[in-house]
Amino acid sequence: MPQSPDTERLRQYVARARAERGLRANTDVAEAAGIGYRTLVNLLAGKSTRAEAAVEVVLGWGVGSVQQVLAGGEPRPGAAPSATPDAPVRPSSQDAEALRFQRPAGLSDDEWDELRRQQADYWEYLVSKAAKER
Repeated sequence: MPQSPDTERLRQYVARARAERGLRANTDVAEAAGIGYRTLVNLLAGKSTRAEAAVEVVLGWGVGSVQQVLAGGEPRPGAAPSATPDAPVRPSSQDAEALRFQRPAGLSDDEWDELRRQQADYWEYLVSKAAKER
């Protein structure tokens, strides 16, 4: 299936941002974002996914940048790179808010607290892993 100019443009921007961050392949981007490779492929094909914000953070882009590039614009800057290689990169407050997930219906307060703790632990793991790989 031929790529549209917009999706080809998105692929080029992702490849450039990936290289700037020392990520060798799209599988590295997917892993750092905590998503499956297939989800990333769908995103690069122009299909909107819930994973856009996670990929944008990994690439150092602001939230909404994937859609902005597909519309012909430029990705906006996201979290500033860390000054020291071992310091974790933190998303901006706007990016962090977009990444926050909503409480699924039917969860007790204890279940919700545990799920949020697991999510925070996972993000901490991803950030420290990315910092070590720099």
